[in-house]
Order: sequence, then C-alpha cells, then structure tokens
Amino acid sequence: MAFYLLLAPLLLMAKASAQPHFIAHFCNDSARSFTANSTFKTNLHHVLSSITTDKKLSYGFYRFSHGQGSDIANAVGVCIPDIKLESCRSCLNHSVHLLTKLCPNQKEAIGWYENCFLHYSSRPLSNQMDIKPIFRTQSTENATNTARFIPRLRILLNSLKSRASLGDSLHKYAAGNMSSSGLETIYALVQCLPDLTTQQCDDCLSSIFKKFPDCCSRSAGIFTPSCMVNYKPTRFFDNTRPTLPPTPPLMAISTASSTSNETRAVGTKNVNTRVHIVIIMVLSVLSCWILIICIYMFLRSRRIEQRVETN
Repeated sequence: MAFYLLLAPLLLMAKASAQPHFIAHFCNDSARSFTANSTFKTNLHHVLSSITTDKKLSYGFYRFSHGQGSDIANAVGVCIPDIKLESCRSCLNHSVHLLTKLCPNQKEAIGWYENCFLHYSSRPLSNQMDIKPIFRTQSTENATNTARFIPRLRILLNSLKSRASLGDSLHKYAAGNMSSSGLETIYALVQCLPDLTTQQCDDCLSSIFKKFPDCCSRSAGIFTPSCMVNYKPTRFFDNTRPTLPPTPPLMAISTASSTSNETRAVGTKNVNTRVHIVIIMVLSVLSCWILIICIYMFLRSRRIEQRVETN
C-alpha cells in the first residue's frame, strides 16, 4: 500500500508533463450560440470527432467542413511540423476536449497550444487572414545586454518570416536560432496557416511583429487565428539546424557597426564559406606533408645510392 502511495504522485506528475502546453483560448460570444439538440452541434461533433483520425493530418494541417447553410461547421487544425504525428493528434484531441468544455454553446472557438492550433466556426475559414483576436505571452525577466537584444531578435524573426511565407500549401513554418559571442542564444519559430498566400503570410507576421514590446523580455509569444510567433532563450522545438551562424566577438564599436555585422551573418552562405575554407586548409596541410615526405624519401634514396657508389 505504501508503495502505491509513493507511486501515485509520480504517475500524476508524468501525466501532467505529457499534457500539451496550453497557451490561451477564445470563445466568440458575439457569434450565435447553439442548443444541445441542434443540427449545428451534430455537424460540429462530426467535424471534431474526425479531426484526429483523418489521413490528411499526416501532413500536420487539417481543414474540414460538414453540413449546409447556417448549420455548417468548419474546423481548422494545424501542428508545427517538428512534432511527431502521435503528438499532433494528442495535442488536437486535447484541444477538442478543452474547447468544447470552455465554450459549450458558442459556434466559434479557438485554442492555442505551443505545438498545435484548433479553430472551429460556423463561418468560412478558408484562405482568411485574421489577426484578431490576438493573445500575448511575455516573460517578466529581461534579456541580458538589452541594447543588442532587440536588433538581434528582429534579424532572426525577419529571416524566419521570409522562409515561412515561401512555404507550400502544407507548411508555412520556420524555426531557428541566433547565437552571438558572449550573448545568450535566441530560439524562435513562426508559423502561418498553410492556405494563406505568400503575401498574406508575410503581412500577418509583419503585423504581429509590431505588437512586441520595445524591450526586452527573454521570452514572448503572439498568437492570432492566422499566424503566430514565439521566442525563448532555450530550445522548445526539435529543429536542430541553426538559422543564423554564430557572430564573431565584437570589439568596442558603435551600435550601428554592431548591427551591420550581425546583418551580414544572416543566412547559410557564410556557413558554407567557412566549411569550404576549413576543407581547403586541411587539404593544403595534407598536401604539404605529402610533399615533405616525398622530398625526404627522394633525398634519402640519393644518399643511399651515393654510399653504394662510394663503396
């Protein structure tokens, strides 16, 4: 009995840690409500019950409609591409159960999680860019070296925005980090609904970037029905490819010069250049050693021949 009493808290902790990280929800009270026996509720139940089983979810993006006229139910579900299919299904399933409890009679509801997003409504949701409602998360702890934090964050987010907006109809997502010598690494991800156009995604992300405070939380996030951005000082996604290469140590120079140095670090061209330089240096050293060995062997053979002739 004592063993089970000790085990119970551990099981509860494990179950809690396995739950998806919930961020915020929205119940549209201005939308028309529905009754328990309404056709809309039947259609909504059909949509939500199939959202975690439909084969389309294997791509991390789900859109489904059921019903006609004013009773039609529309739903959109999307996960970040870095998580596994099982985690995506679990996150959306958790969102379905939570939203139907928090918004029991509303025809429109939205749930934001760290790894997934769910939106259902009686109105059309396809190809719509909505930046309202908007929710923010923000750490009370400030970043180190605040004078350089905001310029570095903007460089990283703009780089990710460009990559995400050029995504396809299945994913408009980008994640990465920025490292600088002597400064903490910034990890960030941005995401748009995949059915937005390139311009819509760019506009949506640009609009929410402006919502960030001028200074200087170590972590923050902004979430809307069409796009989101999140950054932290620790890794919170599985993507391991750095977006920006580490910037070199900087001497006591002006802020403008510091910013320009970091701007030149954007992208992967510098990484490829450094790799090529290292390869060339290694090959050069090896070639020198081979040449030295050949010269030594040649001189040694000449000496042996001279000794033989002398004898």
